[in-house]
Amino acid sequence: MQGRGYGRMTVAEMCSLLQIGPDQVLQRLQKAGIFSSKNESIKTLATDNNLRPSDLVDIISGGQQE
Repeated sequence: MQGRGYGRMTVAEMCSLLQIGPDQVLQRLQKAGIFSSKNESIKTLATDNNLRPSDLVDIISGGQQE
């Protein structure tokens, strides 16, 4: 899962794309030790946590990304 432009999206936009509620997403992130707001960009959040945006999307999606 590379090069899909996830880094330009915010957490809220990713929630909408994946059809997952923001509270559930923030809870998944917290469980992984990542603290965020809905308005934070995926790229910034990934960089701040030494991850790739696609790794972060995997956490957000609950590991069910194609």
